[in-house]
Amino acid sequence: MVNEYKLNSNLFYKPVIILAAPRSGSTFLFEMLSKSQDFYTIGGESHEIIEGLPKFNLGSGILDSNQITADDLDEQSLIQLRNRFYSKIRDNNNRLLSDLTEKPSKFRFLEKTPKNSLRTSMLNKLFPDALFIYLYRDPKENISSIIDAWESGRFITYPRLPGRKKPWSLLLPKGWQDYSNSTTGQSACFQWRSANESIINALKDINKERWTAISYSQLRDNTQDTIESLCQFCKVTTKGIDIEADKTQLSVHTLTQPKKNKWYKNADLLSKILPDLSPLIEKIKSFLPSLVIADFELTIHQSLIDKANLQRTNPTQENQNSNSSNKLIGRNDPCHCQSGQRFKHCHGRLN
Repeated sequence: MVNEYKLNSNLFYKPVIILAAPRSGSTFLFEMLSKSQDFYTIGGESHEIIEGLPKFNLGSGILDSNQITADDLDEQSLIQLRNRFYSKIRDNNNRLLSDLTEKPSKFRFLEKTPKNSLRTSMLNKLFPDALFIYLYRDPKENISSIIDAWESGRFITYPRLPGRKKPWSLLLPKGWQDYSNSTTGQSACFQWRSANESIINALKDINKERWTAISYSQLRDNTQDTIESLCQFCKVTTKGIDIEADKTQLSVHTLTQPKKNKWYKNADLLSKILPDLSPLIEKIKSFLPSLVIADFELTIHQSLIDKANLQRTNPTQENQNSNSSNKLIGRNDPCHCQSGQRFKHCHGRLN
């Protein structure tokens, strides 16, 4: 096993890992970058690869959240994880590396899983030369989207948790037990805060030359330049990436059509929970001065005015814009994480 690890460790050359909170646009970014002819992926997210190891599965009783630190990664699990990733590697024609007649001596691996926001130090130890892309999304938009995901019932990750009657959706940060009886808005805010705080705390210990940060608004409004800049940072070709075609194609995780100020429908709720994020937002502003981070208090106030005006002029519009897909994910439905497996064989099995 040790020899196999040493052989495989040379194959993963400067992997690129996207770090982001759930529902922040990371799938759109991943799907765009993965078209580069230089990138290889595992074809989806790494839930099963990582949590398929008993040590990192909640059911083993060793961990109580999705957080995995560098200290949790011993030599044996490091070898196992490298080999598990390697076994799933495929090119952007979806051909497994193991099936290729001519295998590359090394390859550029691109990985995206929102739970990685809680595992950055572990991944940095697993891939010591990795590059990281931090995708920041404004909390108004991001938390509103997390709320929509919870309410859709399509993103359940843990149907049963100790002391909790309802299913849990998306990532499970440390301290989730304090939110066993919380509202959806409070849980969503907790997830956004935990993910972003974990990312910036981990990046502080990683050489600045190995990571970069962009905002979702930057990616959305200036896609061409942003993608080209990221490819330059990663030192990969833009060949294979069709910005215009890929931009109009909805992400596989999109719940409703993109729309400006879609978060307005949750403005009343957000106005109550967002002020608690002020210290973290100031911390992010200080850490990432190059990012334009909006003043949420002003925009929340304006959104409440706009929403009130909309309700007066068209009282049915809010209901028309709300997400109507509230069907719970079934055991035999495709898992939301793009693994290609049914829910019962993926996230339903992992917990």
